[in-house]
Amino acid sequence: MIELRGVVEESQLRPSGTSENCVAPFDSVKAWDIEDNQLALYAENDALIARLGGNQNRVTGDVGDTFRSVILERANGAPENAKFSQALREHRCIYKGYTAECATKEELALPIFTEGGGVISSVELLVNLNVREQPRGNSLSVGTLPKGTCLKVNYCTTASDGIWCRARFGEAAGWIKKTMLRKDEWPIATYLNAC
Repeated sequence: MIELRGVVEESQLRPSGTSENCVAPFDSVKAWDIEDNQLALYAENDALIARLGGNQNRVTGDVGDTFRSVILERANGAPENAKFSQALREHRCIYKGYTAECATKEELALPIFTEGGGVISSVELLVNLNVREQPRGNSLSVGTLPKGTCLKVNYCTTASDGIWCRARFGEAAGWIKKTMLRKDEWPIATYLNAC
């Protein structure tokens, strides 16, 4: 079973490819093809709906020319989740960056968008953070932002491995992950929802 997150929260895309429980634009998928090692989804009029790439655990991509994205992943989630869960059981804390201070539930929550889905309040990076081309750890890095950067994000979604937010960096756009393991042991929050 594959879960569809981001554009279609909490819905499931069945292996048969039915569109039951899907919302626009995925309810209009009529055909697919493999192009440049990516899965291309098309509407009836041959209009490209989305182009997706990734691996057998997670496939991600942008929906048309919008700022919206989709995450398709196995129902049991990303394999690295077990390591993060084990570290969380051991430490009973998600630390604020490299400090010994635990983040609160509110600090670990999804950032809140303004009315109408415009740019939200800024997030502050607690660590030097890699920016990814897509919301998955094995996606290409488009750069690194330094600790202390105040950044405006324009879209956030939740995947099995946590919250990912997208922002623009001059001409480029990329994704930052809110939680991760430091040195394969310490669960940390990489940014907070305000500057």
